[in-house]
Formats: sequence, structure tokens, C-alpha cells
Amino acid sequence: MLKSELIELIKEMEDDSNIDEVILGQGFAKPIDLEGFKDLLANNQEIKGYHTSLLDSAVSKGVESFKKNKMPKYIEEEIKKKSNEGKTPEQIELEELKNTIANMQKEKARAELSSKYIKILGKKKLPTELIDFILNDDETVIDNNITKFETLFNTYVDNGIKSRIGDNTYTPPKGQTVKSMTKQELLAKGVIFASQFQQDNPEEYKLIMNS
Repeated sequence: MLKSELIELIKEMEDDSNIDEVILGQGFAKPIDLEGFKDLLANNQEIKGYHTSLLDSAVSKGVESFKKNKMPKYIEEEIKKKSNEGKTPEQIELEELKNTIANMQKEKARAELSSKYIKILGKKKLPTELIDFILNDDETVIDNNITKFETLFNTYVDNGIKSRIGDNTYTPPKGQTVKSMTKQELLAKGVIFASQFQQDNPEEYKLIMNS
């Protein structure tokens, strides 16, 4: 399109008019079609490179999505097919039923163990949240885990008491109880410390809490 042709075409238009539609309507510029796009890809290296980059990115995302969302399912189905080769539908159904029952029994047993040992943790004044860390199919292992945590917590409490009271604490006359800390200081140390302190020093604990 010549400059003179463009000037002649738009000379009667208002200053704020949009000239795009006029140019397109006169056939001076045409929207790109499929053939035009193919021609750009063939002859324009910059556009070709950008298009290739977009395709590579889309393919990579598609592959990752397939690996994450669909491939595990396909693998599981193929393994299941292989394991069911030579079995009748009745045998397959019976085996699946047995597996379902076994899983239900396992979940029930774990729930019963959880309930049992939550009570034991409570009696030992240990946090019941520890249940997720101590549970095991073998109760001997559970008992050992509880012992380890109990030792750990008792050591922590003992060290806390020693660091707070110190080795040079005044020893009151026999039959006389004094406070080694205020009520606010005791409560600030947490429930576990306070509970252990109550067991070890019942008279002092009572004196502190009533102050």
C-alpha cells in the first residue's frame, strides 16, 4: 500500500476515528489465515523458534501430568491383570473380598491399640499426641517407645527443676515448706513441668498454687 493511497483513504475521516477497520475493509491488510501462519513458520526464524518453544513446553507439561496423574493407575491396573491371570471371576472376587476384610481387621486392630495406649500415655502424664510416634503392630515395640519418651521427658523435667532451683537452694528446717518460685513462674514452665513438680514436691506445689 502506497502512502498516497493511505492518505487519500483517510483524509475525510475524523481525527479520533479508528482507521484499522477502514484499512482491513479495503483489503490493504488481511487477518492471517492458516496458510499465512504456515508461511511465517517456514520463513521467519524468530516466530518459528517461539512456536517451537511453546510446543516443547506444552509437551513437557503433558508428559509430567501423565506421569503424575495417570501412569500410576495404568501400572497398578497392569499389575492387577498379571496377578489375576488364570483365575476365574469368582476367584478374583473372593480374593478381593479377603483383602478388604484383612484391611478392615488391620484398621480395627490399630484403632484398638491407639485407644489402649492413649490411656496409658495419660496415666503416665505424657502428651497423648505421642500416639502417632509410638504405635506399631508389635506391642513390645510400643512399650519400648513409651519407655524412651518417658525417660526423655523425665530427664527434661529434672533438668528444668535443677536449673530453676539450683544446687545452693536454702533447705528449710524439717517440717517447714518454702516456695522456690511464684505461681506465675511455675505455670509459665508448662503443664508437664508443673505436673512433675506436683508429684515431687506436693507441699510446695500446694503452697505455690494457693499463693
